[in-house]
Amino acid sequence: MNYTVVYSLTTNNRIYIFFLSYIYMILEKLKQLPFFTNKDLKFYYNIKYPEVYIQRFKNKNKILTIEKGKYTLQDDSLIYSTVIIIPSYLSFLSALNFYGLSTQIPIKHTVAIKHSKKNLKNIKFIRINSKYFFGYLKIKYGDFDLFIASKEKLLLDCLLYQNQIQVSDLFNLLKSNLDKKKIVDYLSRINNVSLIKRVGYLLELVGIDIYKFFKNKINNNKSYIKLNKNLNKTNKNSVKWKLNINEVIDL
Repeated sequence: MNYTVVYSLTTNNRIYIFFLSYIYMILEKLKQLPFFTNKDLKFYYNIKYPEVYIQRFKNKNKILTIEKGKYTLQDDSLIYSTVIIIPSYLSFLSALNFYGLSTQIPIKHTVAIKHSKKNLKNIKFIRINSKYFFGYLKIKYGDFDLFIASKEKLLLDCLLYQNQIQVSDLFNLLKSNLDKKKIVDYLSRINNVSLIKRVGYLLELVGIDIYKFFKNKINNNKSYIKLNKNLNKTNKNSVKWKLNINEVIDL
């Protein structure tokens, strides 16, 4: 004997299924964002009490908390690292690693910003002078936008903020076909004689000569500075660049 069983959905069942479908639709849309906030849920999805939904998502391990009020569905923290604060850009060791110019893997993404901010679990924010905040690019990282220092600006950042990276770690960057004109333009814009001396000496090691562009500035500044400001002086100097060579660059 064949039996036909007919299931009849109650009103509550229908509401629950509709609710699950709506939740799934929201989650799929949120996957397209690097991160989102309570306001995003309220404004774009007309959710009256976004905190309740977020808590449910968190309980089901659907979303991650970046910081208070900011959430993501992305497992790769690089996706939201340079958009959690605008403007910001990837620089220092993280940028070197991204360009394939360092085998060191940063513990946290090193992100340049204009104002001080507390570090996040996977992001180290490095405040740099507003005067130096230029020379970065917007590139595609998967389906998302990522802001990163150009290789030329990366060199300058690392030499301006030497507590972030050793000068000797820049040898691959120096050999990576840097744009001479762009470096000269950047140095002229920053107008820092100490930086000019360090960059000029290092570029000369790989056959890039920028001395003629800054000869007067260098000669008008007679004091010798250290190549690596964090190390002691040595007996080796560059008379041309008025620079104490206190770190060996193995090219």
